[in-house]
Amino acid sequence: MNSFLVNIISGLSILIPAFLIFIRRRRISSIYYPFAILLWVGAFNEILSLTLIMNGYSNLINANIYVLIECIIIIIQFSVWNYWPVRTKYILLFCAVIVWILDNLIFHTIDSNNSLFRMIYSAVVLGLSMSVLSRTLLTEYRPVRKHPTILICFSFIIYYASKAYAESFNVFHLNVDMRFYYNLWIILSVVGLFSNIIYIAAVLCIPRKMPLTIPY
Repeated sequence: MNSFLVNIISGLSILIPAFLIFIRRRRISSIYYPFAILLWVGAFNEILSLTLIMNGYSNLINANIYVLIECIIIIIQFSVWNYWPVRTKYILLFCAVIVWILDNLIFHTIDSNNSLFRMIYSAVVLGLSMSVLSRTLLTEYRPVRKHPTILICFSFIIYYASKAYAESFNVFHLNVDMRFYYNLWIILSVVGLFSNIIYIAAVLCIPRKMPLTIPY
């Protein structure tokens, strides 16, 4: 199985959790709305990227725009989980936009393979995920395998740790064999597939929203 096919399977696998959460959209707890949007945006980007590639066009522009949108949505999700003050959320969003502009418009062009922003925001997501995961494990009574926040953060840790590591080779221009890069991106695609499988479990475990009751 070649790397292109592995990448397609990995990318399109996000359609499954995106479809499941779309079906359950009216019943899921509101604290997972950013996660739902993350899945839908990710699914749209994968379909768009595949369409462009199959028609002989590059997907670098939409990929570079997508990572910024993805970062913004994830920051909003963590702001919900952590009950951040509004100022904290907007400071992080502002910093993310500035780093993205520097990487994609100042240091490089938006139609090139830019890894600085990807590496930095992957490291930030990794740190935030570990913080929320450790806190949730200590305070929640539900089994680990049935807690959506734990599953999502676990998936984030696996994927974004791998992504930060992979992108660092492109940032620092390390002199390694091309075969190493080939195997590295194969592994990242497999990790992405595994993460999307965990997303499926997380979606199925998201609790229903609490019904509105009117006191008498």
